[in-house]
Amino acid sequence: MAIAVILEWAAGADGVNEDTYWQLTDKLGLRDRLPDGCTHHVAAFDPQQGGFITEVWDSPEAFGRFTEERKLPTQELGIADPIRVSVLPVIRAVSA
Repeated sequence: MAIAVILEWAAGADGVNEDTYWQLTDKLGLRDRLPDGCTHHVAAFDPQQGGFITEVWDSPEAFGRFTEERKLPTQELGIADPIRVSVLPVIRAVSA
């Protein structure tokens, strides 16, 4: 069963912006590709509204493998922890 993972940062949260997002993806080697098991990735940041990353994963196990294999360098980049992380079953995913 596919899952959606949604990460949310508060507006003004330390280090959460477009620049640190690209630094993070570069450190993970994911600027031009998705990790195995991830089919969709959307990142949106606004100083007034905060930051959001939404991903669709093939399964909870695929997401679990990614998080076990890679330590996110958020602390190294000065990125605050998300205020909310939601993991939900996907009932539909459509792309153009």
